[in-house]
Amino acid sequence: MPTMRRPALALVATIAIGASMASGLTAVAQSPSPQPSPAVSTAPVASPQRDPDLESRMPRTIGGQQLTIDSRMGSAIFEGAQPEAIQPMVDGLTALGKTLTDLSVAVAHNDDYSVAITVLRVPGVDAAGLIAPVLGLASPEEQIQQVPGTIAGKAVTAVTDSSGVQQFYVAGDTLWIIRATDPALTEILTALP
Repeated sequence: MPTMRRPALALVATIAIGASMASGLTAVAQSPSPQPSPAVSTAPVASPQRDPDLESRMPRTIGGQQLTIDSRMGSAIFEGAQPEAIQPMVDGLTALGKTLTDLSVAVAHNDDYSVAITVLRVPGVDAAGLIAPVLGLASPEEQIQQVPGTIAGKAVTAVTDSSGVQQFYVAGDTLWIIRATDPALTEILTALP
């Protein structure tokens, strides 16, 4: 299988939801005409591989559109991923005194993927420490630019890669990665802690 260049956010979203939805998100990340995702309940569901607490922090609607929400915990996040592809995350978590089993990821998006939110959480860890491992998931050839700013009164970092711009926002032990434009972007950030 040929090696594909993947932007940081697209890879995080792909591994976050596991093999069941990976092909759909990869296609969206690499195509200018997104495909709708399979229907997934927006209600948190208890499962050893899901994180209902993290899912409950997600907005349910943005701009009047229902969001599809899913999450994974621990090894389920990286189901089907090649070890070398996730090594930057493994190394970053190790530097924080944590392992992959400590990580939870949730993803929310609208039907056309014009709004996509990825949330990473390691309980008890300053989420700013997750930014470098997330960016490390991008292809070494990927050109990534980071510009600090403020949106809706919150300190964000605009991270630009070949797939576009996503806003990174740290709130305690939670890293929010948001791909949206205004007015949805401001609505999302206004709703977050």
